Amino acid sequence: MDAEQLAQLKAAAMKATPGPWRHDYFWKSKHDNKHIIAADGTKVSCHGFAATTKDADGDYIALANPQTILDLIAEVERLREIERGLDAITDAHRDALSQY
Repeated sequence: MDAEQLAQLKAAAMKATPGPWRHDYFWKSKHDNKHIIAADGTKVSCHGFAATTKDADGDYIALANPQTILDLIAEVERLREIERGLDAITDAHRDALSQY
């Protein structure tokens, strides 16, 4: 995933309803539906029992909430910074060894 894709994903996550989210099977509504519910009680998504969406898909969507995505992006950025540091050390050692 390149920097532009990470930036787009981060921007989308920042605009979305904050997480964590949960997959609620028992939301009281006049229809027998399942919902993805945000921490503040906001209904983020709805799908009916007759829908083709599997329970596992709803659970996954709830876990992939904006805060989780932002945490993953932060980890990618942290690891890339470490990689850049290691690359710099490797280059310095290579330069030092090439003098012998």
